[in-house]
Amino acid sequence: MNGPRQQLEPLVRRVAVAAAAGTALLSLLQHVPVWIACARGMGSLVGVILVGRLGLFALERAAEAERAVSAPTRVSVTRGRPEADA
Repeated sequence: MNGPRQQLEPLVRRVAVAAAAGTALLSLLQHVPVWIACARGMGSLVGVILVGRLGLFALERAAEAERAVSAPTRVSVTRGRPEADA
């Protein structure tokens, strides 16, 4: 079954890589040392991946909750007095 995670995880990775590359490039344009630019890019990569995974987790939970709510529920009503368990 293809859930939101399987469909959106490649997009999250691509966005994370683009954000990391952009952050590193902007850092280099500010004339910082290469290792600082790489560290900023890595921080950006990790941050976007974490936020993306948290978002995917929330989407999965929402999809599960919607499936549970829309599942058919069977209710049976009995007439008479309930028997006391002794």
